Amino acid sequence: MGGRIWHFSLEFFFVLICIFVLKTWVFPFFISIWFPISDMTELLHEWTLLMVGVITLFAYMGLGSTAKWSYHLNWKVSSALFCFYHLPFFVLPWTWFQQMQADWTYLVGELFVLFGLQEWDSPFSILIISCIAFLFGRWMKIKEKDEQGGRLVSRHKVFVQK
Repeated sequence: MGGRIWHFSLEFFFVLICIFVLKTWVFPFFISIWFPISDMTELLHEWTLLMVGVITLFAYMGLGSTAKWSYHLNWKVSSALFCFYHLPFFVLPWTWFQQMQADWTYLVGELFVLFGLQEWDSPFSILIISCIAFLFGRWMKIKEKDEQGGRLVSRHKVFVQK
């Protein structure tokens, strides 16, 4: 069980850190290169915020699905891990964690702020939304259709489609 939790933890942090790096550095860098002085820059920045918010919610759903179907973690363990990963944002008063909390809140929070839902911008409401997306992802199982014979392929089993 410990190995599965360790691997899931690595995947969890890798996915969120990649989304954060793309939002903070990569997308603004390329927007500033391609559109140096333009009103299009602001429009593209807003579209990037919308896109990153939606991608982050889908990533939480994917992580919930991965926790159940790939790592075989029950809902109690995966919910406890989710809370454990997000607990430092709310408990530790260090400046570094406060900055991380603000950055994490803006991954999903700016999606709601752009639509005028200012009350949904608090870290606690973003935690609830992320947790709901994570738990909703536990009910999703991703299957791919194989090119040979119409078989649905999952990571662990092969399902025959009738």
